[in-house]
Amino acid sequence: MAQYQNSNVSLSFRERLHYGIGTIGYNASFYWVSAFLQIYYTDTIGVSAGALSALVLAVRMFDAINDPIIGSMADRTRTRWGRYRPWLMFGGIGLSLSMIALFSAHSSWSPATKVLWMCIWYVVATVMSTCYDMPYSALHGALSSNSRERVRISSVRLACSQIGTQITGILGIPLILYFSNAGGERTERGYMIAVALICLATMPLSLWTAFKTRERVQPPPNQKKIPLRSQMQTLLKNPPIMIISLAMMTFGFIGFGRSSMMIYYCTYVIGDPKTMSLFSFINLVGSLTGNIVVMPALYAKLHNKGHCAAIGHLTCAVFCALTFFAVPGSPMFWVLMFCAAASCGTFNSAQYSMLGDAVDYGEYQVGLRCDGFLSSFTSLALKTGGAIGPALGLYLLSAANYVPNVEQTAEVITMMKATISLVPAAFTFITSLLIFIFYKLSESEHEKIRQALQERREKQEKES
Repeated sequence: MAQYQNSNVSLSFRERLHYGIGTIGYNASFYWVSAFLQIYYTDTIGVSAGALSALVLAVRMFDAINDPIIGSMADRTRTRWGRYRPWLMFGGIGLSLSMIALFSAHSSWSPATKVLWMCIWYVVATVMSTCYDMPYSALHGALSSNSRERVRISSVRLACSQIGTQITGILGIPLILYFSNAGGERTERGYMIAVALICLATMPLSLWTAFKTRERVQPPPNQKKIPLRSQMQTLLKNPPIMIISLAMMTFGFIGFGRSSMMIYYCTYVIGDPKTMSLFSFINLVGSLTGNIVVMPALYAKLHNKGHCAAIGHLTCAVFCALTFFAVPGSPMFWVLMFCAAASCGTFNSAQYSMLGDAVDYGEYQVGLRCDGFLSSFTSLALKTGGAIGPALGLYLLSAANYVPNVEQTAEVITMMKATISLVPAAFTFITSLLIFIFYKLSESEHEKIRQALQERREKQEKES
């Protein structure tokens, strides 16, 4: 009786914040990959856009496939720290150090050496990212079994995530230019020092969550280590997790793809790379508005996280599409970017809060609790989208005959505009329709499942 019933609690704001702080450190480090890796290797190190596109796609797909392996390992972990928190300590340190190495290449190296260096450290960085982010996502559902509390946790998590992301987004270009000391040029030295400074300064935040949170939702008392075949049953008999994974793939496509193209857009379309900091600030404020204001208000009215996510995707599609027609860098352009960010923050907050409910649904259907494995599947989807987005953007630029560090042709400019507007609009519109049609797990349905699981656990504990 104690185990599951005691997990149906509302956390203090302090504990929600303890959980969220970890993602500040994580995102401050990994956003260097999302926003700056491509332009660093094409414009500063001298790797061709076509070669980089293929390499990014290959490494990110490997990283996506790696997720279920680490998810399964995390579910099987048994320590006095719990199942997931030890992974946060290992992954947090490894990610910060590998990011510094990834941005330590030299343009004087041979083409083969440049590609090899990037390949090695990109693989290491993405594996360390998985070792942190996948258990971190699984920990979300283990903090409380209360559906409404998971919405609150998700809002704090996503707010902190955006703060971490925009620490790098806002400070990245100014720090690179300052340490480059080259009259406006971005140099190898500038990148390396800027990356090291932010990653090392925020690494303690990545570790904070491991020491300050508590895993309340535990597997059933009689659940032993789960074979892969049984884990697959919790996935295949779980329509909600399938829809969440699809939505996560779209978010990965937009989040990584759009961010990686924005630095090109700011540099060549607007004509000032420093506007990347303005984009990051507007994206931060917009995302926080979606996380903290829009999503809780929508959920209080609809009591359906799926509908909240679908509305977020639909409005994001509209605002992204309108961005294509706005004058680059104009007030209307930035207003539309804010609205798109608020919509993105809304559906992202909804999707992360849906994950714990879907894990409960899987346990209800199959009798096994696999937070880590199911979280890893949504992470796989997120990273698959995150692999396709940047790779597609680079491929489209290469197809339009992009040449770094020169004035771009009208064809390249149009392609840059499309990659941050029309392309993400199409994906979010389709996703909104699929969520509206197929996601059926409302708040009332989840409460029935939660009560059934509580009764089942009480019975199991009496029998054990």
